[in-house]
Amino acid sequence: MASSPSIIARKTRKEDLAEVLAMIQELADFEHMSDGPKLTVEDLVRDGGFQEEQTETTPVFHSFVLELMEPVCSDGNNEETRTSSSTSGNLSTRPQSQLIGYAICFYAYSTWQGKSFFPGGPLR
Repeated sequence: MASSPSIIARKTRKEDLAEVLAMIQELADFEHMSDGPKLTVEDLVRDGGFQEEQTETTPVFHSFVLELMEPVCSDGNNEETRTSSSTSGNLSTRPQSQLIGYAICFYAYSTWQGKSFFPGGPLR
């Protein structure tokens, strides 16, 4: 029986940042603003608190990603491509993942409303 793909929402990890930056650029390209984003991975590492060493600086944003997890057979094929008559001895699966979305959020303070939590731009 084939397993269904699943989507996991989780906090962004440092190793995700290059792919998050690529999605930011992809959105800018779609909006015909290709030269808009000026961020680098190093900016995201610094500003999001992803440094290896502890610093006194509080992260200025929080980030989350959506990860698509697709089961893959040990032979490297997706489960859907394997026939039910397969007699391969090793039918174990391992997940294959792909980031499909992100959200970057930050706190702000309003003299009218107090503390607020905002999504930073359009969510992908």
